[in-house]
Amino acid sequence: MAAADKKPKLLIIASLASTLWVFYRGLIERLCEMGFDVTVAASDDYDLGRFERDFGCRVFPMKISRRIAPFQDLACVVRLVQLMRKERFGLVHAHTPKAGLIGMTASFLACVPNRVYTMHGLPIETATGVKKELLRQAERLSLGLATYRLIVSQSLARRAVELGLCRDDAYRILAEGSACGVDRRRFSSAVRTPDRIAKARKNLDLPPEALIVGFVGRVTPDKGIDCLLDVFEAVQKKQPNVYLLIVGDFDKLDKKTHRLLESRMVSNPGIRYQSFVEDIVPCYSAMDFLVLPSKREGFNYALLEAAACGLPAITTRAIGCVDVVVEGQTGLIVEINDRVGLENAVEKLIESFKMRQDYGAAAEKRIAEHFDAERLIDKHIKLYQSFFKAV
Repeated sequence: MAAADKKPKLLIIASLASTLWVFYRGLIERLCEMGFDVTVAASDDYDLGRFERDFGCRVFPMKISRRIAPFQDLACVVRLVQLMRKERFGLVHAHTPKAGLIGMTASFLACVPNRVYTMHGLPIETATGVKKELLRQAERLSLGLATYRLIVSQSLARRAVELGLCRDDAYRILAEGSACGVDRRRFSSAVRTPDRIAKARKNLDLPPEALIVGFVGRVTPDKGIDCLLDVFEAVQKKQPNVYLLIVGDFDKLDKKTHRLLESRMVSNPGIRYQSFVEDIVPCYSAMDFLVLPSKREGFNYALLEAAACGLPAITTRAIGCVDVVVEGQTGLIVEINDRVGLENAVEKLIESFKMRQDYGAAAEKRIAEHFDAERLIDKHIKLYQSFFKAV
């Protein structure tokens, strides 16, 4: 490690501090323990303060909008350029589309020598018209200004190349992908003992002997929540002992869509809705399998966490979903927006305890072999160290 007055200085940026806390806190904690001088820049919220309190790294509060906001974005760029010139970071690593654009622009203007951008997803997949083209150009600029590009999954990388966003030799995927793996100390089949299942179901007001279908993610059409509700209502008529547990906050939707989704969830006695929870593990404990009929992802972490807990899953052929679920081995895959296919898959897992058991065991094994957080943390640290000759 470098001398005390020559600590490697790096800045990590995301639109939301919660993104970094959920996906990268293990990495940031390890970096601080190793003596890196780490600054975290993100929207000013509870999770941003946790990095400072828990790990001792510095924080830089910002107001980064996930939506198109030119004047606010420009103000963020100016503030970041000032910070970067003052602190002279050797490395800037930006995550998520908007923070990637702001972070890479600012680090280029501030002449930061090492500029890393991690592509976590492609919002352009579900955008249309002028917005789609703006998002495309923004992504191209973020990738173009980066000196090093990471992409979180094979399917996302293939799509980025198809869209002409980058060349097929201009990016890297660490290990088999994901942001930074899954912490198997928290997520494992050990959370699904009979006692833990019973306790979780009691706390979530779920019948102890019911079969629980789970969904974890933002409540938004992009995640296929409307498709899932249609399918569950159809299955419910034939399988009255099946319940649906939905976990996640509502996305920023138009009022009509929000009211419609909320009404369908609240009025159905077989649906339990749980907004954002600090500890998601008991929710996985309560489930028999996970369903994620998403239209787009980068690398879905609900599928990853559920698999680590020994749960099978049903998902779509969307980017970032096919990298987690192995068809016929760890779960089932259907086409995007295929309500009939999704209904058949759900009924198949409902009716076969053995299939759920076999798929769940295979899913947990695959996570242990390919997506363990310690392995991904090591990969990131080796990459960072390669940028600091004195480390």
